[in-house]
Amino acid sequence: MGFQRAVNALEAQSDGRLVDSLLNYDTVKYFATEETETQRLSAVLEKWVHARTANQRALTALHVGQSAVIAFGIGAIMLLAAQHVVAGSMTVGDLILVNAYIIQICMPLNTLGFVFRETNDAMVNVERMFEILSARGRVGEDIDEPDAKPLMVSAGQISFEHVDFGYDPARQILRDVDFHAYPGKTLAIVGGSGSGKSTLVKLLFRLYQPSSGTIRIDGQDIGQVTQKKSARSHRHRA
Repeated sequence: MGFQRAVNALEAQSDGRLVDSLLNYDTVKYFATEETETQRLSAVLEKWVHARTANQRALTALHVGQSAVIAFGIGAIMLLAAQHVVAGSMTVGDLILVNAYIIQICMPLNTLGFVFRETNDAMVNVERMFEILSARGRVGEDIDEPDAKPLMVSAGQISFEHVDFGYDPARQILRDVDFHAYPGKTLAIVGGSGSGKSTLVKLLFRLYQPSSGTIRIDGQDIGQVTQKKSARSHRHRA
């Protein structure tokens, strides 16, 4: 099970890097990092191959060991029965009876061991799925504040007040961002690739929550309102 968990973790990591590289192929081309991304993926795949090989070796050792135990047990019992036949305390028919009973017992045990191993492998394979199903989203309707009220849009003024955010705690994207977007006026946000321009939009639409600071729409903290529009807001937009 430990080997299988390692295989699953490396497989998920390799799939994540592959999908990330394909979805952001333009960024990879901009910075000419094709070789770097290939090396990163190759390193993960190499670890996956080693983990998979170790897993297969463990399974092979388990199968051989189980078969050896069963074979040794059958051989020992048949040898003991043969000694009783030689001593005259058992007949040849008794020997055949013992052999039939042992085979009838060992076959279901072998099948039970196989089913048990397959069940454990299946449980390990779906562990990640259970984690995803039990995880709460970054922002979802089920985690609105208990006293949250519908967002009431009037003028449509947007305010970012000392907002900090990072997808990874080790890499901060936004630091103390503070600005106001007034109704009827144009605001331009300029920056290089990866500076956080699209992140501002994601924060505004509550796809993520800021690490600190407040985002307001018409003075309302978007973290304190529900994510569903009110009927009044619909009428105003109409």
